[in-house]
Amino acid sequence: MIPRKTLTTGIVALGLIAAIPAVASAAPRDSDHDGLSNRAERRLGTNPRKADTDSDGLKDGREVRLRTNPRRADSDRDGLSDGLEVGQGSNPRRADSDGDGLRDGREAKGTVAAVGADSVTITRRDGSQTTFAVTAQTRLRVPDRDASGTITLADVQVGDRVELHLATDGTTAIALKVERNHGRDDGANEVKGVISAIGADSVTITHRDGSQVTLSVNAQTRLRAPDRDASGTITIADLQVGDRVEAHVGLGGSVATRIDVKVAHGPGHPEGGSQDIEGTISAVGADSVTITLRDGSQTTVAVTAETELKAPDRDASGTVTLADFQVGDRVEAHVGVDGTTATKLEIED
Repeated sequence: MIPRKTLTTGIVALGLIAAIPAVASAAPRDSDHDGLSNRAERRLGTNPRKADTDSDGLKDGREVRLRTNPRRADSDRDGLSDGLEVGQGSNPRRADSDGDGLRDGREAKGTVAAVGADSVTITRRDGSQTTFAVTAQTRLRVPDRDASGTITLADVQVGDRVELHLATDGTTAIALKVERNHGRDDGANEVKGVISAIGADSVTITHRDGSQVTLSVNAQTRLRAPDRDASGTITIADLQVGDRVEAHVGLGGSVATRIDVKVAHGPGHPEGGSQDIEGTISAVGADSVTITLRDGSQTTVAVTAETELKAPDRDASGTVTLADFQVGDRVEAHVGVDGTTATKLEIED
């Protein structure tokens, strides 16, 4: 077995070597394509024919760069594999990343995706989901949302950001704490993000960290959105995939009491009027453009004969048309009250 000091020194040295550009003709052989040469792997004691020697979800070369042990799945012996720690944002070289006296393997953080009669399912930062048991002995630090005078699992809601302390089995919560949501203390929970799916009576919202929450929409849900179908009444049909929204979740834990479409207003446009969309063109159709927003979501807007177009006259026709817009162009679109038709489409300088 290679002494720990020798292994650490070797990893540091290899990290420095990896930073030096190699001459293509003299490139060392890397049979498993893990970022380490076969010779380096033999020196470290890793398997040159297996990209992830310890099967922790990280290739050996990446472990060298992170200074974790490529021969041990759990470098800091905290109960979590190095790959899981990197995915959820904890330190794979420190057993207690946040210094609270509890090993990382006994903690779990994320967004509540589902609440059962005796369990909670959370979505971690890397998008993975885990279900934990909640017992009568679990200590709950949660707002008394139903004003019953007793904190129970019913006070935990979908969309809550939570931290759990776990029993030695790693699956049972001995403590569950809801992190305060934007300073609100009125029992309502806020869910912010981009609509990624719409059902007949539900919407799925994707958070900035990639986690998703599905909320029910009923006749009591108050909706603030453009009247896109011009029906005179705002309904779930007026919501669209790609809308940036803020939803308030009621005592049911998964039922939206209110959903607001956050509209970016141009000068002189009242709330509920036109909205501005900025992003990069990812597709151009005969009468539409698809725009990719900064968060990666996409929205398609219609272009009509009434749409004001501002772009270089690329085809030298003397008239700016949709044909003058290209994939990759940075654009700003002003969308009318229907929420789908561009009143103006402009290429940004």
